[in-house]
Amino acid sequence: MLFVALLGICHYAIAGVPTTLYVGSSSAQSGSANPTNFAYSTPFFSAINNNGEAVTKYRIQITLSSDAGFASPVWDSGSGGVNMTSTANGVRCPDIFYGGSTLLQPGTNYIWRIKFYGTTWSAWSTESATIGMKTGALTARFYPNADSYIQSSSGQNNNNGSETTIHLQSYAPANGWTGRPIMKFTLPSGTGTISGVTLNIYSLPGGYICGASGGVLNVHQITQTGWTEAGVTWNKYDGTNSWTTAGGDYSSTIINHFTMRGASCNYGTPGWETPIAIVGGDATNPLSLNWGDNANLLIKDSQETGSGANYDYTYFASREYTIDTYKRPYLSVTYTVPIPPATLYVGYPSAQSGSANPTNFAYSTPFFSAINNNGEAVTKYRIQLTLSSDAGFASPIWDSGSVGANMTSTADAARCPDIFYGGSTLLQFGTNYIWRIQFYGSTWGAWSTESATIGMTTGALTARFYTGAGDGCVYRYSSSDWNTTHNTADGEDIDVTNANYIYTGVGKWDGSFRIFRVFLPINTSSLPDAAVISASVLYLYAQGQNYGSPDLDDEAYMTVVQSSQTSPATLVNGDYDACGAINNPTEGINTSDRYLLNQSFTSGYKSFPLNATGKGWISNSGWTLLGFREGHDVTNNAYAGGNETFNRLMISSNEGGINQSPYLSVTYTSPVIPTVISPTVTSITSSSAVLGANVTSDGGAAIITRGTCWGTSASPTTNCVAEGGTTTGVFTHARTGLHSGTFVYYRGYATNIIGTGYSADGNFTTSSPSPAIVDWNNSNVQEITLAEDRSFTFANGKSGGVYSIIIKQDGTGGRTVSWPANVKWDDGIAPTLSTEAYAIGIVRFFYDGTNYFGYAPILNAK
Repeated sequence: MLFVALLGICHYAIAGVPTTLYVGSSSAQSGSANPTNFAYSTPFFSAINNNGEAVTKYRIQITLSSDAGFASPVWDSGSGGVNMTSTANGVRCPDIFYGGSTLLQPGTNYIWRIKFYGTTWSAWSTESATIGMKTGALTARFYPNADSYIQSSSGQNNNNGSETTIHLQSYAPANGWTGRPIMKFTLPSGTGTISGVTLNIYSLPGGYICGASGGVLNVHQITQTGWTEAGVTWNKYDGTNSWTTAGGDYSSTIINHFTMRGASCNYGTPGWETPIAIVGGDATNPLSLNWGDNANLLIKDSQETGSGANYDYTYFASREYTIDTYKRPYLSVTYTVPIPPATLYVGYPSAQSGSANPTNFAYSTPFFSAINNNGEAVTKYRIQLTLSSDAGFASPIWDSGSVGANMTSTADAARCPDIFYGGSTLLQFGTNYIWRIQFYGSTWGAWSTESATIGMTTGALTARFYTGAGDGCVYRYSSSDWNTTHNTADGEDIDVTNANYIYTGVGKWDGSFRIFRVFLPINTSSLPDAAVISASVLYLYAQGQNYGSPDLDDEAYMTVVQSSQTSPATLVNGDYDACGAINNPTEGINTSDRYLLNQSFTSGYKSFPLNATGKGWISNSGWTLLGFREGHDVTNNAYAGGNETFNRLMISSNEGGINQSPYLSVTYTSPVIPTVISPTVTSITSSSAVLGANVTSDGGAAIITRGTCWGTSASPTTNCVAEGGTTTGVFTHARTGLHSGTFVYYRGYATNIIGTGYSADGNFTTSSPSPAIVDWNNSNVQEITLAEDRSFTFANGKSGGVYSIIIKQDGTGGRTVSWPANVKWDDGIAPTLSTEAYAIGIVRFFYDGTNYFGYAPILNAK
């Protein structure tokens, strides 16, 4: 019995998983198991059936490589399975065409799996099956959603939409009709720029080429797009409605043409026709196709009238051609989907290598760069930079502009040149920013999506400022007299637009002296209003120096001066005498930093560190106007070189681009209010205390005053008195005039040019004063000076006695008094004594042996 049972079990096939999974571009019968840099967004798939039986259905899933569990497939062919040609066990299945509604995306990695069905479903394939898509141009294949052919004469009412072939024929008496293939393709919605579309059709055996056209066929666009495969005839486009002109409504403009395969007056050769460009390629046709468009095409012989046996005849496989589905017609669409720029760098003085997310960044005018992934060369960029809190870039601090800014052409997958920060506001101390970039070639690419942050330092920052359009030189050249050339007010010519170089220097030519003075207007208005400049360097890119045998004496040098050109936007001849004083202008650099013309020359940037005077010329509200002159010109010492010689330095102007233009580097701090901490109090009395605090930072600017404030409410800003010091550190000072028995708030403060900083609040309570005992045995008239708040106690009064107290305020004033309980006042209200400094009040009392009845004849004697 056991033996029989085992035989019964072995009767059933055990389904194995599909194996040897292939992906291909036009077929997957042979191909790659795990293609990389794959350029086809509508692939073919196949695998070997191991179900142990013939299978007739498949199911495929494809998903992102990150979705290892296939939880959200990009394409699932369906749980019910899709029919396919029966495939025996151990045999590779036919090609399966990608059926997803979304094209595979560039630069994306996918995984896929397959299973087969015979009498039962196999398990999913388990071997590696990946697709790594390339960036750049991709190709997709689209089959027609309708095709047919229309025929004239005896077949004019025939509908051929269900036939497996589509016929073309030029009219011939022998056959009596003309045939025109028609096809409709619908492109899906998609993204990317379509650069080429070709029609691919397969000529089946049996064609004949002997017409007057020699087999030249023309492709036209059908203008009546409502035609249907099931209803179209020579006379009707949908079985009911007539064409405007029998034989199809089409544009007379030829989209493209092709020649049938085969020799003249012979049977055509079966096979794929040469792909027919209907968009792009070598076609100069008027058709343009975008995603979501329909391509309605009609093919006709270029000369449809035949005679006798002289006619063209062929037929193509249609979309219903089941003998070999590989031969169905299709459109091949080449397109480019830009992917976001990648590997974003921020740097200074370059961003060709740098940091993706720099922290403690010390440069308020950075450079940017990224790798172009548009799939084509790009010539423009757009950058946006904003606060890190503005994740949607709703209010960018800098937007380089929606039309794009020009840059040197950058190939696909290459890093763009340095892009200099162009915002009108410098990046701020201790602030966090985010930025993004996109590129333009023939279309705009996507915005970058990777992290791109800048965390700014709280310390000193450095900014770079390039010269404006008004940089250049003004020169004189027509006099043989040095003083005439040197001392005149106006130049004879200017050079402001030379992209190669501008001159500064002196020399002789044709017996005349020549003097060149360079002007360098630089907009530094974005510097903080209270910026404290610690260093500044002028950089000039030198391209050459001297000429001939010049006068290289002790005055053969170049130096920086302050100019006063009329406008920073341009130069005029009248600016010749505005490059510092004519004779011995004040120099903005130390003599040791002059550029000496007797040294050997190498091209490149030359640096000129500004001295204290030069730094003082920098404007934080407008233009910094610098000039550049040669030593003989500065000292008014005539140039002694020979004719056709020059002491000169040739420098790039602002037309030289960011790699050569003149610029000013400024290192600065921006003062803030001082920092004050740790309020202290000692020596508390009823009316005084010693208060203090610690000024830990001057905020980057000199302390003007420091001290303490007190009051009876929190955060006092009254009763503020300066201590006298103007430095950082701990300080204390005595404060008087406080009220006795009072809860007091106090804090330290310090002030600089930016404002006042306060410490946190401290608090204390003043002591209550000891009572003043007035002994009337001493005198009926007594006097007391208030140095603090006081209370009174009366002793030894005699019934019927009249007594007086003279109460004086000290130099501080503000003192109060408290009367004994047995002092009685009119209506129970004590008189109000003046609390002015040095005020005098006189109060009198009548004593009845129990109570003192008071009145105040004088409250503020003066």
